[in-house]
Amino acid sequence: MLQPEGQPDRPEIVTYVRLIWRHKWIWLLTTILAVVGTIFIDSHRTKVYQGVTTILFISQTYVGAGEVYPLQTSDVLTDIELVQSSAVYFHVVKMLGRTVPAPTVSEVGSTDTATIVVDSSNARLAADAANAYAKAYVTVSESQYIAAQDAVENQIQTQIDSVDAQITSTQSQLAGATGSTQTNLSTQLGNLEGDLESLRAQDTQIQVEVSQSPSGGRVITEATVEKSPISPKPLEESIIFGLVGLALGIAISLFREVVDDRIRDRESLLTVVGTLPTLGSIPKVSGWRNKQSAYLVTAEEPRSIYAEAYRSLRTSIRFLGLDRPVGTLQITSPVATEGKTTTAANLAVAMAQTGQRVVLVSCDLRRPRLHAFFGIDNEVGFTSILVGTATLEDALVPVPGFRSFHVLPSGPIPPNPSELLGLPRSREIFEQLSELSDIVIIDSAPTMPVTDSAVLAAQVDAVVLVVTENATRRRDVRHSLETLAHVDARVVGVVYNGVSREGSYGYYRYGHKSPSEAQEPHEHDAGPDNDESAHGSERAMSRDGAGLSP
Repeated sequence: MLQPEGQPDRPEIVTYVRLIWRHKWIWLLTTILAVVGTIFIDSHRTKVYQGVTTILFISQTYVGAGEVYPLQTSDVLTDIELVQSSAVYFHVVKMLGRTVPAPTVSEVGSTDTATIVVDSSNARLAADAANAYAKAYVTVSESQYIAAQDAVENQIQTQIDSVDAQITSTQSQLAGATGSTQTNLSTQLGNLEGDLESLRAQDTQIQVEVSQSPSGGRVITEATVEKSPISPKPLEESIIFGLVGLALGIAISLFREVVDDRIRDRESLLTVVGTLPTLGSIPKVSGWRNKQSAYLVTAEEPRSIYAEAYRSLRTSIRFLGLDRPVGTLQITSPVATEGKTTTAANLAVAMAQTGQRVVLVSCDLRRPRLHAFFGIDNEVGFTSILVGTATLEDALVPVPGFRSFHVLPSGPIPPNPSELLGLPRSREIFEQLSELSDIVIIDSAPTMPVTDSAVLAAQVDAVVLVVTENATRRRDVRHSLETLAHVDARVVGVVYNGVSREGSYGYYRYGHKSPSEAQEPHEHDAGPDNDESAHGSERAMSRDGAGLSP
């Protein structure tokens, strides 16, 4: 994420932490749902217990070996397959008298040891089955070994019988033989007797080996009945899936930040405006419940933090004049409903309350709402002067309760606002108003939909852009600044409107509270940021300026 131009470098991790914290309700919700969902599912899952038996595979001596050979890898894998064979399974069923789950047999490292694991919803069955598989393997492997040795012994016995028959035949032939024939038969008889002796020795060795040979395996550790199931494990699984939910929530937050580029705090505002100063931060107004009515908070609640915010904005505007005089000040916003008209009206009241000569002009010639804030008629106004149907004196409306505070309504809505605002007569009107006042505040149309604001910006001393928290999009602010830059407008700063009192606007808590706030503090609704809904209220100015005295 880029740092705003002119701002001190901020560690990237801090930027992302702030971003993630801004969307805390998303990842908190996904984490809670993951944990609660895991606990709910685990409470309905069948408990699974595990029986684990460890067995050592033992090599056996075969005919003609004369010694015990160590097991090879292929031998261990063969024994593992034997444990899982149907022969062993049927033996286990016979031992336990019931069907049992199939085992999982795994070699332990590169040793001759393996684990026999049986999972079951019955803890005792899991342990008994694991032990039974180990014992069944030993029994079956011994039976197979003995059967193999018996087969070899029978083969040797057959050979002994054959040699014995040959010896008898040779002895008969030798009895009647003479000379060389006798010699050959004697040699042949000796060889046969030697073979017979060797075969009998092998037969004796087999009998010894069968009687002394160890079994094919030995149980090292037997399975015990476990009290705790291996599954489900609510605590461990809740932690795991809680972390998954947290990661998912953070991913959604980041995705939302990419897709939804609304300005959500001062940090995201600075990434767009860079070195452009924030002239004021206007909090949401709690008392403005009815968005279909205009509301002058500086008049209705002059001691509130909201009025204090506009007075702070007034001070910022005054400091702008130290470097370069500001006689005409245009208030605009990227799009509608961002509070430009409300800002212009309350700023004008705040300035008039100090005794300044103020003229507030409605130059939003498409959807004018400024007149509703002061309860005045909009039949005669700025457009009336432009087309010559009224004079400046006729159109200016004094605000009761102030020595020199006037409002110039927009007048009838024309079919060609941009062309009218671009006429030389518009600049002349602003010059005349500047001679009659200390400052002229101009409410104009938004910059995005139409070119009216750009046309006006080329005629005024300074432009202020109003953006609203959680409403204005960063791309719209960029587009507005580019549009104003094309006409060489002097954009002096932005007003951050509709700011949440939590966090971004905390310092205003030090200020005064309105009577309603002192009695019952409550969360604020969206602030005075709806230009489209400023009709129908005349209470601000219909009581001879009550509440507007300087």
